[in-house]
Amino acid sequence: MAETSSRPGEFSRVATKVLDRVNASNALSGDPKFKKYTQQVDKCLATFDSIHEWADFIAFLTKLLKTLQSFMQFKEIPQKLWVGKRLAQCMNPALPTGVHQRALDVYSHILAVIGPEGLKRDLQIWSPGLFPFLAYSATSVRPALLNIYDTHYLALKGGLHPITKAFILALLPGLEEENGEFFDKVMNILDKVSETVTQAFFLQNLWLVLLTAPAARGTALAYLSRRFPKLNDQADITPIIGRDVGLMIRAFAASLEDDDNLVRRGILELLTQSFKLDSPAFKQSHADDKQTLMKAASGVVLRKDLSLSRRLYSWLLGTAESSEEQVKYFRQNGLDLLRNTLRAEMSASSSGVPDPRPYKIFISLLDKWEIGSPLTEVLIIDSVKAVQQHLKHEPLLSDGDLIMTANELYKVIEPIALWKPLFASCVAELLGEQTGTGALQIISFVLRVFKSHDEESLRVHLPLIFTALCDLLDIILAVDSRRVRSDPVVLEAIQLLGGILPHLSSGTLTRPLDLRSDSEAEAPTRASPLTRAMALYKVQTQKSLESPHQNKATLIPLAVAFESLMRISLACVKDPAPGQVMFTNSRECLAGVLSILMELTKRLDDRHRIEGELAWAPVQWLVAMEDVLHE
Repeated sequence: MAETSSRPGEFSRVATKVLDRVNASNALSGDPKFKKYTQQVDKCLATFDSIHEWADFIAFLTKLLKTLQSFMQFKEIPQKLWVGKRLAQCMNPALPTGVHQRALDVYSHILAVIGPEGLKRDLQIWSPGLFPFLAYSATSVRPALLNIYDTHYLALKGGLHPITKAFILALLPGLEEENGEFFDKVMNILDKVSETVTQAFFLQNLWLVLLTAPAARGTALAYLSRRFPKLNDQADITPIIGRDVGLMIRAFAASLEDDDNLVRRGILELLTQSFKLDSPAFKQSHADDKQTLMKAASGVVLRKDLSLSRRLYSWLLGTAESSEEQVKYFRQNGLDLLRNTLRAEMSASSSGVPDPRPYKIFISLLDKWEIGSPLTEVLIIDSVKAVQQHLKHEPLLSDGDLIMTANELYKVIEPIALWKPLFASCVAELLGEQTGTGALQIISFVLRVFKSHDEESLRVHLPLIFTALCDLLDIILAVDSRRVRSDPVVLEAIQLLGGILPHLSSGTLTRPLDLRSDSEAEAPTRASPLTRAMALYKVQTQKSLESPHQNKATLIPLAVAFESLMRISLACVKDPAPGQVMFTNSRECLAGVLSILMELTKRLDDRHRIEGELAWAPVQWLVAMEDVLHE
């Protein structure tokens, strides 16, 4: 009631129209000539049931047209529901062109008689036969059909609003052939529709076409490629495309997932030209809508079509010529969105089964280093962590597509791209600068799940990280040995060292670690392993990491690790007074360190020796361990 009273003028107008229509209908029903008119139409309609061949259709339509022309004084069509139904049946594509032409003549006469107001009132009667016809009409009858659209439907003006989407769908088949003789005519009619209902309302309906009518996407894009305005410099695009910007984005996303390569190609060109990543229109769009579009756009790389990939790269990297400028553009405008989109996909699962799709997209994007390199920096840890979480909840997935795809990802990325962020996160977590990264557990997971490790990882990264973590733990516990009693991160680090060691050969442990062949090794060759790792992986910390100890054999991994682990073991037994029971964490840390030390000593044999003096006092070490060993 409140809604009705708030719009009394609108209610009054509607009520007046209804009353006028009722009065007009009553007046006609009492007119003897209109009764005769109705009888003649009924008699004509009755002959439809006796039609057996196409010539009978023409005879029926000729008689119907003659009947209608005999009563031109009336602006109403008797039995219009049946007339509309029979005319629509005469537009059947199986019938010959002659039948279609005669049916269009009848339509044209009827629409001229009832005028715009009558058509507006009875759109649902006359449109079903006309709107689908252009898609299968013969060339010879198209001018008559387009003339009906142009003359009678465009005259509706505001009355086109309820049928705008249907009218667009009716016209789009005329754009299938860009060099066809009716292409310009159809474009002109569509332009007039846009002007009549406003561009924003027209485009909103065009987005609905893209969303709901896959068969019409190609022709809709033929129109958009010529008429869609560039939105790159527009701060507010709602006056141009309507208030629901998300509808446009969802339409683009749906089209990007179409099976037709031409449709996907057309949408990517539209994005590159009119909806760039750095445009205000894109930046102001809702975050969920942007992720929906990025998810669909990035998925085109799985099609293995160079033309699609090239257009995607143009959208992601911008139009700059130099690779440096392209990378800068991508970092500023697309990297975070692409990372968040893929990360969300990696974490999600459908019916409990994770989808390998985002990992395959990640792998495919690595082919373009301007995209793959920055993306790897920010996504590699998230991707491994997502696999880890899925396996944690579903252990049976270890033999599925997910693990196969993850193994493929591990093989194709540059080793330093994986170990650089992992080591940086390990350092940050051990120093307390970051919490909850899970980097130590992730490395353990990588070593356990990814069975095939490349030579560079086995020769350079794993031995360097092994010795650097030994060095870092040594420094940390020298400053505060109490952390060994209660800090689970220290225990995780020791357990990780035990997990790395089986992957290191005796030859790797007993030979000097040589990083000179690696372009990123900037530390002096005699520097500590931690210093060299910090230089190689470009890690910076807020705290000073100067070691109070000086290892005597800084180039031999086994020797460096042995010296550091000996001091770590002493830190594990430092705090308890004589006779006092060790803390559980300290005991587990010590057990882990001793296990690693025993394994290191087993690696020494006649073929694998190390020269030099170790910074280790066996007697003092045994005295310190005596109470613990007795316990």
